[in-house]
Amino acid sequence: MIGTRTLLEEFHRGEFLDLLEFPKQDDTFQSSASLREGTDIVQPSGVPINEDGTAFHVDDGAFAESLRSRSSPPHFAESCVQYPSDDILSKYGLEDDCPYPATPQARALLWKYCLATAGASWHAASLLTANVRADVAIHWGGGRHHAHASKAGGFCYVSDVILAIQRLLHGNDDQIDARMLRFSGEGTSCGATVAPIQQRNLSSRRILYIDIDIHHADAVQAAFYATDRVLTVSFHRHSPGFFPATSGSISEKGEVGTSGFGYNLNVPLPAGIDDLQFIHIYRQALFGLGRVYDPHAVVLCVGADGLEGDALISGSLGNGSVTGEGWTLSPEGLAECVRIAAAFCAGFNEVDICVSPIDKKIEEKNLSSSERVDGPDNEHFHNVKPDKQNSGNILKLLILGGGGYTPAQTARTQLLCTAAACEGARPGMFWSELPRDIPCHEYFPRYGPLFELVSEQKKKEIFASYLVEVQNEDMSNCDRQILREAGRSIALSVMYIDHQRRNQTPQKLTFCYDQVMEKDYEMELLDCSRHKKNSSISGGGRRRKKKKIETLSRIHDGS
Repeated sequence: MIGTRTLLEEFHRGEFLDLLEFPKQDDTFQSSASLREGTDIVQPSGVPINEDGTAFHVDDGAFAESLRSRSSPPHFAESCVQYPSDDILSKYGLEDDCPYPATPQARALLWKYCLATAGASWHAASLLTANVRADVAIHWGGGRHHAHASKAGGFCYVSDVILAIQRLLHGNDDQIDARMLRFSGEGTSCGATVAPIQQRNLSSRRILYIDIDIHHADAVQAAFYATDRVLTVSFHRHSPGFFPATSGSISEKGEVGTSGFGYNLNVPLPAGIDDLQFIHIYRQALFGLGRVYDPHAVVLCVGADGLEGDALISGSLGNGSVTGEGWTLSPEGLAECVRIAAAFCAGFNEVDICVSPIDKKIEEKNLSSSERVDGPDNEHFHNVKPDKQNSGNILKLLILGGGGYTPAQTARTQLLCTAAACEGARPGMFWSELPRDIPCHEYFPRYGPLFELVSEQKKKEIFASYLVEVQNEDMSNCDRQILREAGRSIALSVMYIDHQRRNQTPQKLTFCYDQVMEKDYEMELLDCSRHKKNSSISGGGRRRKKKKIETLSRIHDGS
């Protein structure tokens, strides 16, 4: 399925799309997709068609060069299109990392890319709402979370993320799909013109959006900042000069005075955070917020730009220097985040999800402790297929891509995440099916020097961390404080949303995050002081909990 301009107009403004659309006419696409039993690859099969009926094709290198070379406006006489002024392009963000194509051919390809990206994510979301057996849908070409309604940014021209979330909010509505997607043999979208999504009545469905790209999901936050139908959670770096510089603060909780207040959570994380630390804080958000918010579907945006050594974020700047702003995650770490989300959506609880497969295997075979001390090649670590029955609600999971600027590393990550999504939703499906080494293919040299597809040592470290408390001794005091603030912010959001959901009277509440966080921080300082002095005072934890309860009680009473 390929998107239409009608689909893009669900979120983007017409004057912005007028700049992107080229040529100013509907094209014909071919498409066919069917969902078979089991695991399916559903791809937008529409191929842009030239006037002579042949497949439209532009060399990728030529297209990239046309985007870069815009020193002087090209001559568009043959297409009767006037080239926009620099002021117009700047107004709509069509510069720098989102350049405006220099040639008509490149403009046509960019427009088709926008339609394909948005259409694929919308179609993936529609598969999760249709009356078919689809629990997880993946579109790695999506995740364009920086595109605003009338402004491009951060390599994102159109926001497939927001459109996909809107589709999930609709539930099972085939008529909308018919209006937003092009089908085989149709020159235009079928059906009558549909009103913008803001003017139509949406169902009472709730969507939990979690973004683990290293950049803040600024456009997604802005789109749903005033509604409680979408709970937006973004894990990212937030520091001076780090993109996007104008959003991502932990204080951004939703628009005050609307139902969206309290339903936006930013979780800034320090540079250098590793797999174990990241997964620990990620689990707090997913299981805590998933429990109290009780969503109908989860959308997970998985960027690979938080990987250690990413070329853009933490790679070399020349002369051996590095930015110092990146995370140190591994593909296995991101894949574990995906597995946890898929298992959560499949109805498994945290105790069953976050468990070491080594220990489970040993427990089943009653092995002695001496037999447990083995390396990652231990046969008991491999071929472990958990056999647990899900006990919670079944949720739909939509996985989208994101950043990632080291191609080989990003490709490996997305493959592992795809396998992890299958493993989480159907335990045992891919637990030991993946080869350890990269198969030989055209781009094999790019995967050196290790040429590993999956690191069993990394997997072992991640699973072993579920048995012990994650340590942060190697972090600075400032970074440890950032992690504490992140955990506290998640806990406060869980507490607030739980209170909202129980009372269902948000208009009567005047919850003040700053006051509660200030009191919570004061209590933590007092608690630390007591530990340092080895005081025998007891009941501090109970008094702290009592203060939080009293605060919520005063809020509920309107005092």
